[in-house]
Amino acid sequence: MLRYITNKPKFNELSGNVKVGYANTADGDDSYNVEGVVNIPLIDDKLAMRLVAYQDHRGGYIDNVYSTFTGKARTWALRAARAVSFRPTPW
Repeated sequence: MLRYITNKPKFNELSGNVKVGYANTADGDDSYNVEGVVNIPLIDDKLAMRLVAYQDHRGGYIDNVYSTFTGKARTWALRAARAVSFRPTPW
């Protein structure tokens, strides 16, 4: 079982964050990742939205010494998520 809990949107805060990473494999491809988060209050103290996007590209190198195959291995992933929170007010 996997339980995945995301951060909830904040009702009174406009904020954002970006993270970037880079790496290199000797005789292989470059690797990089980018992640971005934005929190947007839509209606003050009532409605807010949080958006997250993530991309990961991993370069690599494969060298099979037992045969003639030599090549580069690559993997990548893309993820996007959103959350919306609503806080009703009493009548």
